[in-house]
Amino acid sequence: MAKKVINVGTTANDDTGDSLRVAGVKINDNFTELYNILGGESGAPLSIVSKILAGDGIAISAETGNVLVTNKIATSTVLGGIKAGTGINIDETGIASVNVYELPKASQTILGGIKVGDRLSIDANGVLSADPGAYSLPKATDTVLGGIKVGAGLSINASGVLSSDISPYALPVATASVLGGIKVGARLTITDGVLSANVQEIGETPSLTAGIKVVTLGTDGRLQLPSSGVFISDNFVDTVASGVATTIYSTNGNYVRAVKLFVFAEKFINGYESQACEIIGTIDQNLNIIYTSVYGVVYTGANPLFTISSDYILATQTFNIKATPTGADNIAIRTQVTEIYGTD
Repeated sequence: MAKKVINVGTTANDDTGDSLRVAGVKINDNFTELYNILGGESGAPLSIVSKILAGDGIAISAETGNVLVTNKIATSTVLGGIKAGTGINIDETGIASVNVYELPKASQTILGGIKVGDRLSIDANGVLSADPGAYSLPKATDTVLGGIKVGAGLSINASGVLSSDISPYALPVATASVLGGIKVGARLTITDGVLSANVQEIGETPSLTAGIKVVTLGTDGRLQLPSSGVFISDNFVDTVASGVATTIYSTNGNYVRAVKLFVFAEKFINGYESQACEIIGTIDQNLNIIYTSVYGVVYTGANPLFTISSDYILATQTFNIKATPTGADNIAIRTQVTEIYGTD
């Protein structure tokens, strides 16, 4: 018979459960089935176990009837009982299992297993050794990481820290008599340790006019020329083609702030004519433009022999003054520098 369960309803006294009679019947039916199973129907005393035979490791108390397990502890030669220790699990069915250990790979931070590689050996006791001749420390250089010996002015402590025993070096200020340090000032540059000066020169003068041939630098930074001026032979152009702007003066890559020229031109074809004038030129350093002014123009013909223009080459700091013949004939031009300013 299946177990009969009394319906007690959802809540107390809600009239949805079994009545007292129905509940009593279910109780009687359940107990009757147990009574018969235990032998009560035959009139004998109720008993689940009628007889126990005690085997090895089992004892039964004659007074109380308690069953005692006295099994031996298991050994390598004795079959007996055990307790589940670390790494062993026993499930509800009594099956014992071992937790399999997986050895991790050793690293700088993990304790684990290794394989014995080149220049290593391991003895029967598990002692790992290295071949002492495997590594040769190189001598340190400016390009090779290696070993050194501690020399004068150096010390090394127990932790391997290398220190200098020499007091910090104080670089003296350079003077005319003392070798020392400098700061790079105006018109000086330093590249890869090489110090250079922005020298402001007017360059080489190929020739001077007759008489005094001395160019001096005044205390105010101005060049003082002979009263008769300086004749630039390289700028003497024997034939200036008609309609072509030809350079009659150039700084040739030298730094010049301002210049004053005396220019004389002649024409020998189709009748003689001449022209003389003065020209002033200066540079606008902000815009890199040359400004020129022509004045005192005198000429013997009906019209001037030439006109003046100028240009500036920033890459070489060169400015040029040019003359262009106005007529159909070629002309010859000679230029004299009467004043020049090349410094601030």
